[in-house]
Amino acid sequence: MGSFAAMTHSQLLSTADGGPASPSPANFWQLLSLGARHQASRLALVSRHQPPGHLSNLFAPSKSSPGSSSADVGFRCSYEQLVTAVENLATILYEKGVRESDVVASFIGNNYAVEWTLLLLTCWRIGAVFAPVEPSLLARTKELNEVYKLLKPKVVVLGDGTDTKSWVVNDVGEKNAVIWLICGGNAGAGSERWSSLSHLTYPANSSSSPPPSVSPPTNPALIMFTSGTTSTPKGCCLTFANIHAEIEGHHAFAYSSWSPAARFLVTTSLFRPLCYLGCLSSWIAGGSVIFTSPFFDPAASIEGLKAERGTHLMILPTQLRALVTEFVHQNHSLEHEILFISPAGDVSDKELIRSARQALKPRRFVPHWGASEGSPMFGFSVADNTLASLPMLESGDTGIGRALPGTKAKICSAKESSRTPVPRGVRGELHVSSPVLIHSYLGNVSSSSFYEDAQGRWFRTGDWAVMDDDGVVYVVGRIKDTIKCRGIGLFPPVIEGYIKDSFGVQATVIGVPDVDYGEMPVAVLKSLPSTTTDKGHSHLTKTELSSSNHFPSNASESAAQAIIHGVLAHLGSEYILGAVYTLAQLELADWPLNSSAKLDKKVLRGAVERKCKQDAVLRVSY
Repeated sequence: MGSFAAMTHSQLLSTADGGPASPSPANFWQLLSLGARHQASRLALVSRHQPPGHLSNLFAPSKSSPGSSSADVGFRCSYEQLVTAVENLATILYEKGVRESDVVASFIGNNYAVEWTLLLLTCWRIGAVFAPVEPSLLARTKELNEVYKLLKPKVVVLGDGTDTKSWVVNDVGEKNAVIWLICGGNAGAGSERWSSLSHLTYPANSSSSPPPSVSPPTNPALIMFTSGTTSTPKGCCLTFANIHAEIEGHHAFAYSSWSPAARFLVTTSLFRPLCYLGCLSSWIAGGSVIFTSPFFDPAASIEGLKAERGTHLMILPTQLRALVTEFVHQNHSLEHEILFISPAGDVSDKELIRSARQALKPRRFVPHWGASEGSPMFGFSVADNTLASLPMLESGDTGIGRALPGTKAKICSAKESSRTPVPRGVRGELHVSSPVLIHSYLGNVSSSSFYEDAQGRWFRTGDWAVMDDDGVVYVVGRIKDTIKCRGIGLFPPVIEGYIKDSFGVQATVIGVPDVDYGEMPVAVLKSLPSTTTDKGHSHLTKTELSSSNHFPSNASESAAQAIIHGVLAHLGSEYILGAVYTLAQLELADWPLNSSAKLDKKVLRGAVERKCKQDAVLRVSY
């Protein structure tokens, strides 16, 4: 029984073409700033956790009061103020030597939302490249130095004096950077080269102003790093053409309602794609961007959603689940309608979709698939009507849509390096070609992920996917997560889905090295199931388990045996579970998450391997 068992195989191949893309503008900054000037008095930015009058050395007082809520808190600025501040900072940085294609690297979190906004837009005013990097990298010397060598930044921006001390301790090279900035407080003793953004002053010599912006389509604009959920983060350099195509794609989502009335609520980290994608989608439409807290906090997000009348959310599934739980438990209600919710960055299960729709009642709810390499490539058009019922596989995997304009897609055979499409309804690796995609990774790492043929340049996503007869694509797992047991590739979502549906408990399946089997699947449960009986099969026995030595010594024997037997009986003889553990048995309070709020499988795998070795339940090879 597979993840898409109910889907029949078609004679059609798993290929799709979304048609031609819109042309890129000759100057992206002009496009962005033109909209801002047309909406001069409208509210552009709110940072509820930063003080009014913040960065007054760069922001001019408002000539008119931008629209505000009844709970008028925190920093607020109009488009006019924002563009003026960008011009001021651009002049300062230009005088200090920042030029087109120079890299500005920031290591800051959401507590510096106003600074992030200014840096992003100022880079594009000058034609420089903005690189927002996860600030926790400051504590990881080896990775920090690798990133620094890749970026070769002209400008380095840190949070405060504590961060500068970390930078000094790590002895990061200084060959390329000429400007060192902090966002808050003083740099501290021994860090005289660092200047505070709040202390920068506009140069007296107005001739230092940068020339008119040059941001042609092929120029680099933004460097993002992959989340590193299963491997080392890779640098993705997006051009202005890539970014324009991304925004066009998000605006193409049916009924996404990006307009001057849009109020995008930021929940994700500044250094993740969902942040800039949502902000730009709103700003280009003349809407507002709302930051609610220094880090994701469900209560603060709900407070901001209500007070600022937020209309748009592009949010990680784990964050949405936490927000919905808080919303329901605290008996919240909304006095306005949310127009658009798009969970992205990870899988949204059917229970999350149901509960979010029921609690928040958005006009439009569309799970989205994307990547740091470029997004979106798939979506639903107006022809799909209101999508009251999202297309969903038997397993609960939700369709991510059809190929958007400019995107070509094919699902290829699982054989290594295969570029041959499989029939529709058959699982394979998703390959995509799209104007949103980067050309390659920084340093040309993982170059085999990209290739060219007569149809264009393609990216191997590393995702298992299936395409139905209507051309709707379903992403059903990561190829790297496939477990090779006795030479057979086992698909973790199949086991996880069975455990969830049959025993009502969330599970993650990890492959552990085993001398006899190659890899052995181990199930990690959020908690023990309330029943040790398969919901659909009350007659489970231990007959087929008599020869198995792969039971955790101090788990609930009945629960472990019921799950292991159920997997074997209902998924087939190749699906052998080596052990079943709860998070508590692994000494984990909850699922380990990385900075992107995604499951950190490297941490979970380490905990599983240590426990297996301790209990000697597998003949592991280390």
